[in-house]
Amino acid sequence: VAGSTAMLFFTYFHPHGRVLWLPFKWNALFIAINSYRIIKVNVAEWRANQLSEEMLKFWNDNLNGVDRKDFAKLVRLATTETFEEGEIVVEQDEANRYIRLILDGDIMAQRDNQPTYMLQKGNFVSESGLHAGLLLNGKVEACCSMVANTTVRTLRWDRSELMQLLSREKELMGSIRAALSFDIVRKLKGQRAMLSEGRISDASHWTLKRKEQNDARYDAILHNLLRHRDSMVQWKDELRNYRQIHRIDDEHHRVALKRFGWTPEEFEGLKFEGHEQDEEDEDVKHDLKWWVKDVLMRVVG
Repeated sequence: VAGSTAMLFFTYFHPHGRVLWLPFKWNALFIAINSYRIIKVNVAEWRANQLSEEMLKFWNDNLNGVDRKDFAKLVRLATTETFEEGEIVVEQDEANRYIRLILDGDIMAQRDNQPTYMLQKGNFVSESGLHAGLLLNGKVEACCSMVANTTVRTLRWDRSELMQLLSREKELMGSIRAALSFDIVRKLKGQRAMLSEGRISDASHWTLKRKEQNDARYDAILHNLLRHRDSMVQWKDELRNYRQIHRIDDEHHRVALKRFGWTPEEFEGLKFEGHEQDEEDEDVKHDLKWWVKDVLMRVVG
């Protein structure tokens, strides 16, 4: 910036006595662009420094793989909410448009009233394939009920708003995917702990409900993609990756497609004719406040 400013004066007060307007304009443009970037970096650092001691400790203990400035962006975008013991956070089969992160307390996941696993401080709730790179917009049917086991506080994101941020911030997207992979490992360890500690009275029934929950989660993800043409085209490979991670075989995939009125051939060929699309429904329509917020996040972070 300093160098461009010096050149600005040189081109204006040129020794030959004539203003060199072309280089003058280019230097003015470079000054504006670099000043904007400097201001954006400083604003991001300032906002990171405004995080409360509680949030900084939570970040350090649970999400230190995410840059502190990026974590501040996540906190700014989120809403903090509280649930009392026994309160339902998400109802099974409910169309849920939120992703949550537990700040305090425990949440029990239940499939048909059968506890399947416990979520604790630092766990994500209803991420719906984000660890596999699926950036789903709008609502996704819940594969199980989430019930507060204690008083619980969470950060809550609108799924579409969070996906907008992650699609712009590639480094943050990579960090979040890494954090979610670790999050899944923690959840699996928690499931094994429930079994080894004798908190599961009928292991066969528990295993059955876990399988149903896994299948229902895939069905919900697939249904979301089928309803949103752009998402289906963009995230088809990520869906295949999700199937490999969670062992969703071709037969289950075929049955799920049939339930939603699709054939495997239509899905593979991306043939949308005759299928209802929801691009214009409330999942993707946003009011003026949403767009203003989105523009501010893009411009100043």
